[in-house]
This record gives sequence, C-alpha cells and structure tokens, in this order.
Amino acid sequence: LDGFKDVIKAFKIKNLRLIFAVVFIFCIGWSFFYEFISVTWISDYGFDAAKVGFFYAYGSGFYAISSGILIRPIVDRFRNNVVFFYTLIANGLLFLFLLIKPPPIWVWVYLPVVNFLGALLYPTSTAMVSDMASDEEQGEVLGILQSVQAAAFGLSPLAAGSLLGNNPHMPMVLGGSSMLLAALLLASSMQWRR
Repeated sequence: LDGFKDVIKAFKIKNLRLIFAVVFIFCIGWSFFYEFISVTWISDYGFDAAKVGFFYAYGSGFYAISSGILIRPIVDRFRNNVVFFYTLIANGLLFLFLLIKPPPIWVWVYLPVVNFLGALLYPTSTAMVSDMASDEEQGEVLGILQSVQAAAFGLSPLAAGSLLGNNPHMPMVLGGSSMLLAALLLASSMQWRR
C-alpha cells in the first residue's frame, strides 16, 4: 500500500502539490491517448492487429531516439518549466488536431512528433520536481512522483471501456484536454511563473 500512501502524501506537500497534480493530469491524458489510439486507428482506418503493432513499434522507436538524442539540445538550452509548459500545449493541440481524421498516411508523421513531445515531458517534469525538493527529501519526493505517475497510468484504463464504447475518438478528446488542462493549471501558479 506504499504507493497509495505516496499518492496521498503528494497532495500534502504544499510546495509540490501543484506540480504533482499537473503530472497526474498529463499522465492520465498521455496514457489514455497512447494506450487507446489503436481503437481510433481500427475505427477510422481499418487497421488490423499487425498494423497497430507495427505503428506502436514505430512510435516507440522514435520515443527511444528522442529520449536518447533528439531532446538534448532543447533540455540543455531552455529551462525545464518552460519546455514542460509549451510541450503540454503542443501535445494537447496535436491530440485535438487529430479529431479532424487526417488520412492514414499522417500516422507516419504525427507519431514521431507525439513521441518526441512525450520524451520531453517526462524528464522535464522529473527535473522540476527534483529542483523544487530539498536535498534531504529529494529521494522520497522522486519516489512519490513515480507513485503519482503510476496512479494516473492505472486509472486511465478503468474509464476506457465506457468512454471508448460511446466514441472511438475519446483518446484525442481526453488526451488533448488533459494536456491543456495541465498547462492551464501550471500557468495559474505564481511559483511556476517565478
């Protein structure tokens, strides 16, 4: 039950509860989008299991390349909070853009972009939490962050069945809305603006 205790504790740490809430919201959006975009591909494009698997592998390859190489010039040059904020907005808008049902060829284009942006979100949010914690509490706080992320990843599939049953485009709606809500919440914080 330590993970549940950590999630509760996350919202009791005054100077970090906002960033934990932002991470929780964006992780729900990311999880819902990435885990269930295949429902949209099957519904809109008629993809079979092999094609869905191929595109997940294709996107994951870009995530790995982005995490290891491509994001470095950005995270080295700009502050973490700035990168994190604008990446949330870009991902939210991209997810919502997909509601126009672009032709299937666009999957080749948007998957690398989505995964590049995802590769920016996780290290910048972790660095922000790390920077906001004192040296003595840093290990515990980063463990709490992992619990918050895990809770979000665990909750999104619980809502998936009913939401996807009503509309196969919910990955874009919920994913994009969550990203933009997280950015709005972050922007409302005086601490973040400083």
